[in-house]
Amino acid sequence: MMLLICAVAPATPAAAATAYVHFGAILLGEAPAANHDARRPRVGYLPIGTRVYFDPQVPKQRIFNYSEDAQDYEYYIRVRSDIGFSGYVRDDLITELGDTDILLPLRYNLNIRAMDSSEVVAQISRAEDKGSSMPAEILHEAEEYYAVRALLPDREPVEGRIWKSLVDGRRALKLSKRDNPSPPQISVGSPAEFVERQLVDFSEFVSEKTGEATTRVVEFLQNMNALRCRISSSADAQLSAKIFGNGLGLRFNFVLAERNAIYSIKSLSYSRDGSNYTSYYELRDVRCVDGIPHRLANLILLKVGDPSQQIIVSREDLPQTLKDNWARFETARSEKMIIIDGIGAYEEFMRHIGRSSLLQDLPHGDSLILSHALLRELAHFSTPD
Repeated sequence: MMLLICAVAPATPAAAATAYVHFGAILLGEAPAANHDARRPRVGYLPIGTRVYFDPQVPKQRIFNYSEDAQDYEYYIRVRSDIGFSGYVRDDLITELGDTDILLPLRYNLNIRAMDSSEVVAQISRAEDKGSSMPAEILHEAEEYYAVRALLPDREPVEGRIWKSLVDGRRALKLSKRDNPSPPQISVGSPAEFVERQLVDFSEFVSEKTGEATTRVVEFLQNMNALRCRISSSADAQLSAKIFGNGLGLRFNFVLAERNAIYSIKSLSYSRDGSNYTSYYELRDVRCVDGIPHRLANLILLKVGDPSQQIIVSREDLPQTLKDNWARFETARSEKMIIIDGIGAYEEFMRHIGRSSLLQDLPHGDSLILSHALLRELAHFSTPD
């Protein structure tokens, strides 16, 4: 699966158009270089309310939809998003922001109350399986509420007010094209790049913690990244326990057991301003079946310089719905842990990962970016059946 997340996007140009996702959208990657008519990889998921940026001068791409209920060409726009994902989104799933600010319901329907009483005069709906979220235009802003106008189907426009306390980024979101920050930049290296750039620094850090010779740690990590679906030796298991236990203080049994598996280490970084990156080491434990990579079992992020700051995602701890969803994934050769096929699976994952103490301690914007960087590493993205 192509990893477009590695690309470093420039700051949003002044001429870029700003839009929002009104219905959860699967992102497509670039066409394979050898065959531009081949099926494109799915590289991400944009939840409702995500801001996206695109160049209106660039023509839309005409891409064939291979799903059973479509089997036809559709039009896609190349976008960058405020959660770090980039790719091609179907043009009818986003709406360009105009001069009027809007309120968009996310996970709940929103009541519009009369201007002079608490009477509910209308309701704007959050997105459901077959329908998009319904926005309301902001007429003006008061201390405790927004005065809004809603264009509802089969009736005249309705004016009223929505309490500001509901516009908290969880139940509803305020969107304005005047808010135009630079999209975040996320980079994910490969195990080979880790060996080339970070291996010595990482090994010296571990050596100081464990007392093991740096050369021995280097050799161990090089072998760990090179072996795929092979049985580990007991010596490897003992050394891995010292490195990942004593060295990194993992609160997790990340030990090279004697089993059919892949272990690797690489780097993941993100920046909100294009210059100051926050970096992590990423440890992966992929189980194999008959010598073939089958499913990611554990993923661990350790903050560079402070490995006590960790995020651990284990297949065994997943909500049952995400575990069961995997059974429908027909590709046997996968190094992912979950499948994201729509709003339900996405929200289930975000609730699960949001329990991480590291994510809870980060500023909201950083937490959102890092959560989606993790999602890219963990998930296979698919359109619903």
